[in-house]
Amino acid sequence: MIQIILVNEESRASQYGIGTYIKQLCLILSQKQGIHLSVICCRSTKNDFYIERKGDIDYYHIPDTIQNNDPEIRIKTYYKNIWYLIFPYFSSHSKENIILHINYYQHIHLLNTFRAFFSKGRCCFTIHYMDWCFKIKGNYSYLKSILYKELDSIKNPLEKNIKEICEKEKNVFEQVDKIICLSNSTQNLLSKIYDLPINKFCILYNGLKDESILLNSDKRLNLKKNFLFSKEEKIILNMHNNGFTVEQIAMATDKNVEEVKAIIAGKEPALA
Repeated sequence: MIQIILVNEESRASQYGIGTYIKQLCLILSQKQGIHLSVICCRSTKNDFYIERKGDIDYYHIPDTIQNNDPEIRIKTYYKNIWYLIFPYFSSHSKENIILHINYYQHIHLLNTFRAFFSKGRCCFTIHYMDWCFKIKGNYSYLKSILYKELDSIKNPLEKNIKEICEKEKNVFEQVDKIICLSNSTQNLLSKIYDLPINKFCILYNGLKDESILLNSDKRLNLKKNFLFSKEEKIILNMHNNGFTVEQIAMATDKNVEEVKAIIAGKEPALA
């Protein structure tokens, strides 16, 4: 049995992209044979530590700490001490078949304590964002010019901050066993910036469970009328003008590919 410990945050990010990613991951992993999944919910809004079971997944809700004047010390202490709280619940698991899956940079503070308890355990990190991208709007050329400089020689506060961020990110990437990228471009970028071996990366594209509801022609037509859509032909021409392929247009309308092509070519009175 493989024990996977997935780490999440009860923050704004957990309600959007990262939260959706973790929910989909839980959905997939909970259906796999030979895997037991646990989720650590850090900085919980609950007042007390508690454990709940949903389906086959155990959720460990760990409340946030009291505010500290030094936020960096507070964060380090909080994540470091999490293992002392939850280790008794995992002590019976195999020391080898255990995987820690982290999703935020601050989770690196969990890793050192995790290694102390599970020396043969593995850790993977899914990279959802890079902090420097927010600071300089993804300007890779500017980033390279900053990274060439020595930290002590940088006078510009923004550039100094970027340099420090990149050093912290590199520390995270070097400590984990595997880096999960959600796109090829992210992998290529990280490999160039941090000079990391390509075999340290794994690409797993974002995905969603297919929960689409297929409608028959009458229901689709009624919906279009409710949303004040104009005639089918005008929709087809508008989609074509906005770069949709004939196949995509056919899927979105009640026409087949040949009919769509005919309308676009002007063989039918599209605007009549």
